[in-house]
Amino acid sequence: MILSQMPQYKFSPSRKSQKSKKSGADRGTDAFRRGDKRSALKLWMDYLEQVEYDDPTVATNAGSVAMQLEEFEVSAAIFSKLVIQDPNAPGHLANLGAALIRLNRVPEARKLLEQALQLDPQHFTARVNLGAVYQTLGMRQENLNNALEAVSIHPSNSLAFNNLGSAFSDMALFKEAKHAFETANLLDPKAIDPLVNLAAAEARLNNPQSAIDAYERVLKILPPEANQRREAVRFFLAFEYFKLGRVAEGWDCYEGGFSPLVPIAGARSPNRQFSVPRWKGGPLQGKRLLVWREQGIGDELRFATCLKDLVGLDGQVIVECDQRLVEPLQRAFPDFLIRKQGFTLDHQKTALSNDFDLHIPVGSLMQIVRRDLAAYEGSGGYIPPEPSLREKWLSRLAPYRGKKLVGVCWRSSKLDPIRNLKYGKILDWQALCGRSDVQLVNLQYGECEAELREVEVRYGIEILRWPDLDLRDDLDDIFSLISCLDLVVCTYTAVLHLAGCVGAPTIAMTNEGAPENWVMLGTDHYPWYQSVHCLTWDKFDAAMDLVLSAD
Repeated sequence: MILSQMPQYKFSPSRKSQKSKKSGADRGTDAFRRGDKRSALKLWMDYLEQVEYDDPTVATNAGSVAMQLEEFEVSAAIFSKLVIQDPNAPGHLANLGAALIRLNRVPEARKLLEQALQLDPQHFTARVNLGAVYQTLGMRQENLNNALEAVSIHPSNSLAFNNLGSAFSDMALFKEAKHAFETANLLDPKAIDPLVNLAAAEARLNNPQSAIDAYERVLKILPPEANQRREAVRFFLAFEYFKLGRVAEGWDCYEGGFSPLVPIAGARSPNRQFSVPRWKGGPLQGKRLLVWREQGIGDELRFATCLKDLVGLDGQVIVECDQRLVEPLQRAFPDFLIRKQGFTLDHQKTALSNDFDLHIPVGSLMQIVRRDLAAYEGSGGYIPPEPSLREKWLSRLAPYRGKKLVGVCWRSSKLDPIRNLKYGKILDWQALCGRSDVQLVNLQYGECEAELREVEVRYGIEILRWPDLDLRDDLDDIFSLISCLDLVVCTYTAVLHLAGCVGAPTIAMTNEGAPENWVMLGTDHYPWYQSVHCLTWDKFDAAMDLVLSAD
């Protein structure tokens, strides 16, 4: 994860002159200068209540220190009062925007920061904060334009070059990004974010050991109060450990993925809050354990490969999952209680049920039961297709049995310059589409009809698809259809997981030079699913001949 950087706030002495009102401010200043930021914040907050926030300098100091202490709600409350008092002050708008970014209230932050720049286009803090907003919202060209403007305003500023590197990276210009981060580091060797981003750039350039060295250096120099930042860096570090097969270290660091400082697009989510303890492994002793879903459907299916390790525990296992997976998982694990996830929609995300004594996110099971590569042996193929649905698809496919039935999926529904490095166009899959012994079956979800028709015209073939099959939501039908195929050829998308979960022979394709995929855990295969083979296109023909020739 490569992060846009927001300004580090600096202390400014108060200019208030009333001696009786300054005493609290002065004591806060003394505490700040001796390094006791928490006491400084409390003293300043007490003082600000007395003066009804009529001291913008102390309020700004307090809000800034609250940000440093990762007290983002407190910081937002302080800067909100300043904005109410002076809504046309670009500095207050920029600071409130920064706090809201940390609270994942990004659209609100965008409005404030763009308003600040309307008032003062040269306001550097507002501009760099806006870069973090554009990055989070996936507005890549706007982010690059904004970053170039920030560099033009302050061409010797480390933060400006750091954000320029982030913008380059989001457009898959990794060498240019690394150069920008190196420049940022030269301009300010003590700044943390350029060091974090240099590590991420090494990762994107397929240099995992260099990335590990850089992340570990960052962890050594983070200040003690930066707990959430430390967890975020550990999360980034996890993926580099995985790439080198250091599985146990990777899963230990993966726990940092719920830090609010991890960008939303890559974070573990939802970050649910519970009043019962987190399960850390071991016997249940008759207690009830809730295992709850996280992230997307592919992540959920991948992590669910280890639910079998919970079979036989001395207590009840409850699994909350995506609603589309309730019936498939109930067939796979009849002794568990499987239900759709349920929690409140506020920031606490409190469970709607209270029928459990312990809880654990499904991804965190890995830290307990998959601490070395040997633990992945036999993984995958855990979801049995629904018998009547399988019969339906066997019947529909029967007229095409003269050829090998091959399901295809060539891209994700979410595309960006980095993800695109892993994908291709089915129109270019001549090695597959040009084979006379194959009948293609569409597994590509989302809008793709124009692509399918173009392929059919170019190669003179028919690609099977059915209007009554929703390839995004009818997961039980998809499991059954895939179980009837001879082979699935796909890229690294949810279809890979759907096929792996039913044990279908699968070839997962990627492009040469694409960023290394952490999920292979340093191997040349896909440890999560024994039926999945991972290849680049130069090895496709030989592998397909081998798979299709097998009985």
